[in-house]
Amino acid sequence: MKLIPVLILVIGILALPLILIFGHSLEVSFESSGVLSSYLRYGEGDLSEFSVEEQEHLEEVRSLYFKIIIVFIIAIVLFIGSLIYFRDKNIGIMLFIGGILTLGLLLILYILTKNWDSAFTSFHELFFKTQWQFGEGSLLIKMFPEEIFYNAFNKIITSILFSGIGCIILGLFIRVYRS
Repeated sequence: MKLIPVLILVIGILALPLILIFGHSLEVSFESSGVLSSYLRYGEGDLSEFSVEEQEHLEEVRSLYFKIIIVFIIAIVLFIGSLIYFRDKNIGIMLFIGGILTLGLLLILYILTKNWDSAFTSFHELFFKTQWQFGEGSLLIKMFPEEIFYNAFNKIITSILFSGIGCIILGLFIRVYRS
């Protein structure tokens, strides 16, 4: 097999888990709050009720949100480009291996988040430079207690799990059907 087709195949395979993970994350993110959802998506909304530290944190959340959107769009473009390149061949392989890779990443994520408090702290320490720990009296904590993030995380993981399994099944079906 020549190098270019192999690279395109690998790119298509690696793009699929990114599409599934970030797509489901964007779907679930802050679906329960109109004010913050509007702020995240459009930069609109009155945040004056939040403290300066909370506003800074929300700006970092918004920045991370847009980085996720950019990676998601790039992954979609790369995956569609791979599909167009291969047309009928190797699509089943891309779906099957991409689905397996997605489930493998979910297993790693499951292991890393078994201790939710530690995982939640590590996530914030990794992605946020400003204050992210607020007292129970803060408006941000009242609107978004940790349980919301835990429930959203579980919803995202469940959706990704079913999508990954669906990709594996579809990939197998395509491989068998086209053989």
